[in-house]
Amino acid sequence: MDEPGEAERRGYDALARIARSEPQLPLSAASCQALAPLAGEWFKRGMSEAQFVLALTFCLPQPVRHPFGFVQRRLIDEMPPELPGPVQGLIAVECTGCGVPGTAEALPGGLCGPCRSTPYEARPERGLPADVVRGKAARIRYELERRPGGGGYGRGPRSPRR
Repeated sequence: MDEPGEAERRGYDALARIARSEPQLPLSAASCQALAPLAGEWFKRGMSEAQFVLALTFCLPQPVRHPFGFVQRRLIDEMPPELPGPVQGLIAVECTGCGVPGTAEALPGGLCGPCRSTPYEARPERGLPADVVRGKAARIRYELERRPGGGGYGRGPRSPRR
């Protein structure tokens, strides 16, 4: 909101539109003015006018005996939560060679001091060897194809590979 009273103005306008369109909630100009700060708080919390109108007019009792009190109570009871602030987290950086955590300054090029000084060929391999990964993938494919329905991926029978 650019101006300080813009949310209240939007609240007043929305309440006035509800008063004209919903016969069960005939609010006066004074009532709209009195409820505008509460309604404005809804808009400050990120609600659209459509959400606001729906929240106030959904499942109205028959009849609404005191429109001002009813709308005031709904504005208070159904108030949306405040918008959370921006997420502030810590970025974790780790060495791509051995996985030790560190700051970005301590890991130039993504490597810690010991990994930078060790030749690439001498570094321990991380993860599973390629032949083990291929074997596991083949086993998973085999198990999926044995399932009822054939193809295993939920797409029906598979066409032969070329």
